[in-house]
Amino acid sequence: MDDWEGIADAYRRSFARLCAGTVAGLLDRLPEGRLLDVGCGPGDLLAEAARRNYRAVGVDADPEMVAMSTRVADGPVCRGRCRRYRSLMRRSPG
Repeated sequence: MDDWEGIADAYRRSFARLCAGTVAGLLDRLPEGRLLDVGCGPGDLLAEAARRNYRAVGVDADPEMVAMSTRVADGPVCRGRCRRYRSLMRRSPG
């Protein structure tokens, strides 16, 4: 995911704002408990999950996103990559 590195602030100011309105609705549909947010970005979902007493863990490939998420998340945020997922995406149609 090297393509995303270095753009965390721009992402937070743009696309993350568009997605923020979906966080509450998403959590409203999930049972309480544990949550794994893969590609957690700036941590909006993690922050709201913590307010609702979820045990949430975030994962993102970009170290800047991990740093942002860590500031707002109640649980751990890890830097990680899904190499197998990337290879599957290359093989999928479209």
